[in-house]
Parts: sequence; C-alpha cells; structure tokens
Amino acid sequence: MKHAGLIALFCVAYGGSVARGGVVTFDFNSLGLFSHDLAISSYMSEVYGSTVTTDGARATNDRTDVVEGERNLFISTAFQLLDRGDFEILFGDIPIDAARFEGHVIDGTLGDDFSFIAYDGLIEVFSFSRDDGVEIFDSGWLYFSTPVDRLVISDSGRRDVGIDDLQVQPVPDPSTGVLALVGLAAIRRRRSNPQ
Repeated sequence: MKHAGLIALFCVAYGGSVARGGVVTFDFNSLGLFSHDLAISSYMSEVYGSTVTTDGARATNDRTDVVEGERNLFISTAFQLLDRGDFEILFGDIPIDAARFEGHVIDGTLGDDFSFIAYDGLIEVFSFSRDDGVEIFDSGWLYFSTPVDRLVISDSGRRDVGIDDLQVQPVPDPSTGVLALVGLAAIRRRRSNPQ
C-alpha cells in the first residue's frame, strides 16, 4: 500500500484529462489545395484521435481571404457535376456537444447563403443559417441539447459555402469521471487511515 497515494493521484490526474471533453481545433492548413474527402477525413481523424469522415468536401481558399505570405485553407462544398450543394462531417465513435467555426460564403446565391445543421443519427438537433450577405463570419460557440455525430454545411448552390478553424468539443468519456472518483476515494481513504 506504499504506492496507494501515487496511484490515487494518477487516477485523479488521468480522470481529469482532456483526451475527451477538451476542445479540438481543425485549421485545415496542412491539407493540399483541392484535397478531397479521403485526405480531409484522414487529417481530421488524426487531429481528433478517432474516426472522422467527410462527404462532399474539398480544401480551397477564397481569394478575398488571402493574406500575403500566409496560406489559409478551409473546407467547402466540392465541385461536382451534380453537386448537391452541401458537405457532411461525421464523428464516428465520439460525438460532440458544441462547435464553433469561421463560416465562408464564397458566391452569392438565392435563398439561405449559409446553413449549418447538427444531427444525432437522423434526428436534427440544431440548425443555424445566415442570409445577410456577409462573406466571412464567426459562428460563436453553438451548444447542442444532445450529443451529435453529424454536421451538415449547406447552400443549395455550387461551391458556395465553407468552414475554417472548426472547433469541436467531444463528449466526455464517462469512464474518466469514474476514474477521477476512484482516485479521490483512495486519497480520502488513505488520509482517514494513517499508517
């Protein structure tokens, strides 16, 4: 029992880790220009530490957003012959409960210029849209009433919208909370039973 204090301290420290539950940021700048779903999914999965899949996205830059000497890529709707005008991001194993991003409206179109919808499976949990003609905007933090596993970014036109600097908050793993409680209980027990 010599090491009980150390083990308890480890449990508390590990239980409070941000492996799940901390904010994860995707800036997309390490992607190649015009990268498509496979490269974007691979990048996002590596940063997230779990499977993330995109469908209908590509890496691009908006000429109005180029700063001299600085590369600023973001993901947008992919140009396809029969483009559906949206792209999806699916968080396979670890859902999220909040998101924030920089929205880009590349071309003016009829209807909503930008739509963001969050789903839990097939159930729509949250939606957000803008039609004010602003080309680049900060969404602010968007909090969901239930964890979501799919984000849809849309405009009914082609290559019209995108997102950059996507930040998501993964749902905390319940086992980390249990681990922290075990550690605290062990510390309390050790303090109440001095040897």
